[in-house]
Amino acid sequence: MYDATTKTVQNRIGEVIESKFGKEKVRLSESIYKDVLCIPKKTFGKYLKNESQPRLDELERIAQWIGSTPKELF
Repeated sequence: MYDATTKTVQNRIGEVIESKFGKEKVRLSESIYKDVLCIPKKTFGKYLKNESQPRLDELERIAQWIGSTPKELF
């Protein structure tokens, strides 16, 4: 989503993950970060909080992991 007032792109990764897993904090094993998402835990946390935006390849892996589409995450 594009926010015209701040001219930034905002993702919906945290929102979509919350809708699929519930409001409880999702705890992932290190192997998920390393082998499946290929994203450091700290970086993934920034994506969840919308503090940073993923690259397209990362977005595709996240979407595939949660059974979603990259389009749904933005």
